[in-house]
Amino acid sequence: MIRRLIDLWKHLVEVSRYDPEKDLDRWREQLFTVIYPLALLAGLAVCADTLHTAFVEQRFLLTVAACVAYLFVMTLMSLRFVPIRARMAAGLVIFFSSVFYQSSPLVGYLFLFSLPPLIAILVSFHAALSALGANVLLFIATTYHFATFDVDLQNFGIPSLDRWILYGIVFLVLDIIVTLSFGLLTKGLAQVIALEREVRHALMEREKRLTELNTRLSEEMERRERMREELSETERKAAFYLSHDRLTNLPNRAAFLQRLSVEIMRARNRGWMFGVVSIGLDRFKHVNGMYGTAGGDAILNSLAERLRGILRDHDAIGRVGDDRFMLLFSDIARPEDMLVILPRVWETIERPFQIETQEAQVSASIGICFFPLDGTTAEALVKEAEAAMFAVKESGGGAHRFFDAKMNAEMIERVTIERKMRDAIKRDEFIPFFQPKVDRFGYLLGMEALIRWNDSEGIILPDRFIPIAEQNGTIVEIGERVLYHACRQNRQWQENGFVPKKVSVNISPFEFRSPGLVRRIRETVEKSGLDPLWLELEITESGIIRNEQDALRKLRELHEIGISLSIDDFGTGYSALSKLKDYPVDTLKIDKSFIDCVPHDKRAVTIVVSLIRLAHNLGFKVVAEGVERSEQFEFLVVHGCDQFQGYFFGRPLAASEFEHHLHSSTSSS
Repeated sequence: MIRRLIDLWKHLVEVSRYDPEKDLDRWREQLFTVIYPLALLAGLAVCADTLHTAFVEQRFLLTVAACVAYLFVMTLMSLRFVPIRARMAAGLVIFFSSVFYQSSPLVGYLFLFSLPPLIAILVSFHAALSALGANVLLFIATTYHFATFDVDLQNFGIPSLDRWILYGIVFLVLDIIVTLSFGLLTKGLAQVIALEREVRHALMEREKRLTELNTRLSEEMERRERMREELSETERKAAFYLSHDRLTNLPNRAAFLQRLSVEIMRARNRGWMFGVVSIGLDRFKHVNGMYGTAGGDAILNSLAERLRGILRDHDAIGRVGDDRFMLLFSDIARPEDMLVILPRVWETIERPFQIETQEAQVSASIGICFFPLDGTTAEALVKEAEAAMFAVKESGGGAHRFFDAKMNAEMIERVTIERKMRDAIKRDEFIPFFQPKVDRFGYLLGMEALIRWNDSEGIILPDRFIPIAEQNGTIVEIGERVLYHACRQNRQWQENGFVPKKVSVNISPFEFRSPGLVRRIRETVEKSGLDPLWLELEITESGIIRNEQDALRKLRELHEIGISLSIDDFGTGYSALSKLKDYPVDTLKIDKSFIDCVPHDKRAVTIVVSLIRLAHNLGFKVVAEGVERSEQFEFLVVHGCDQFQGYFFGRPLAASEFEHHLHSSTSSS
């Protein structure tokens, strides 16, 4: 009991422990824990006294009714789902009624007046005051009734009217005191709780406000972080565009110069050469006027992507002007290597550009220079490449130029020849000229077919285009066409009644190494209609020595077809003389470089005489090429040379002009 009272006091004092919504009910629960045992003890005492009275006075019905009422009220108080106010009211009624009823029936009757305020106090303080006022009015009306109608108060267990009034006043005063005490306590507690509710509400609002502020602060921090990231990205982009072009994202002029400086240091340390190429689009303002600025930008972007595509990993590209690009081709072994790269650059530029639904084509001027031949600093190399490019622009554009004048002339000629060569193959402009081969008596034994390019501007000699054709691989197609024309022409001469002669055709080393050589030669000869007996193929030593086993197989297959074989430029190659006897060849041709020096140079004389003897000992015929003087011819005749060829007997002539040699041969025969 004492612990319950202490808990009740703590709950009354420590109001902050209550929940604002359930605090009064919790306070009532604590108060109920005090009222319930008091009501239980008082009720048991009343029941015991009632049972005793029932046995003495034999009033069992009233006793049973009292016990049933007590049990009902106690059961009601024990049910948790019954509102706490109803359970407290029942407990207070049992407790006070039992106490006052045991004191005097009068007291019990008067206590009934305190029932409304006791119940009302459990509801609200204003209801308690109203119930108290109603009790006062009820007491006055009852007293007035007892006094006016002379009621026998003894029937109600009241000794006298004075005693009724005295006890009524006392109980009303006590009722007022209890009502005011508990009412004020409840009101104060409610106010404290309301204040706490307001404080808690204020705290909740403040927490909500703080949460909102925290949220806003977090959002602000995130916004600032995004701003920092955006600023960082902007700074990164700003730093990027300080060294790069905004349209194409290529390095700008300053960045390209820096890259060029690094390449110069690497090239110096390793002894490398590299090339710098300046590309300027021709009449680009007209392109912008025709397709608009957006179209011009699209062309520049596409060209930048294409140029990136032809670069190797260690090459570099930059946009150094509105319509100008700069390329760095690292590790160039020699200036001629640029001729392999330039066709790809031209193809990249000349390929049509797609602008929406239209196709646009542009031309360009290209300037080229080399480190360290033309310059040793980045600024100098860029300046020289651009100077060469602007020189092309001034001459009309659509071409390229090397900074070095001599090299520029050579390179331009080579590239011009290379670009024209493919069209020449399609137009079948490569034809054979024929040079006579004679014996020691001047009798025509045969002729060598020497290739010429019958260009629209005139005849082009082989030393101008054969090296280029071998470099780009077109020598295979050119050689095939010349072989056909030589065989076909020889067949036609035979059909025209001339004495059959053997025609010699050169096979270049590149062509000899190409796969399918024997098949192509067989098909070409069959197509021309010439008997292989009247065909001789001249092959250089260098063409055999590269892959001797494969070369030996091809030579044997050609010999089986019936074609004669000759080793051209004999004495200048690197073949082992011990293997020469295994070659299925018929003739050895002594190179012109040896013939030029005889008969005055003793060393040349010794070499030529030795070669003739060696060839005869191996069973080969000997042909001396490049015979231009009578003394050379006489020397060779004395030492047993079999056949002769050179300007002394006739220059290479076109087929129509060569026929007079055939006529002379026919007349002689």
